[in-house]
Amino acid sequence: MSPKPKRSVGCNPDALIVELVTKLPFGTPESNKNTARMIRAKILKLIAHKNVQTENYGEFDVTETSHNDFLNVQFTFVDSVHKCDDFKHFAQSSAKEIAEIGKVIVTCGCMEPIEFE
Repeated sequence: MSPKPKRSVGCNPDALIVELVTKLPFGTPESNKNTARMIRAKILKLIAHKNVQTENYGEFDVTETSHNDFLNVQFTFVDSVHKCDDFKHFAQSSAKEIAEIGKVIVTCGCMEPIEFE
């Protein structure tokens, strides 16, 4: 079953958003940035084992937010929607193999988000 288009006025059809819902408490801005870096390093290590050239995915922005007092880390990749299947695969692996991650939500362009636990 393919994702359904979202009905959002503000969506970017070329962007890809990966949101990590962590099992870690939301802290200070500095501790949140450090935690986000640590999780990103674990993801990159996991991806490196798959021999993936991550520089092919372009630039991204990182945002740390709180959801129910837990840290969420959102990566927004501009002009990377064509790599959506790769990100879904990495999301599934990350959700299963990285203890600090509760679930990963991938939104490809203006499609409905897909959750991986």
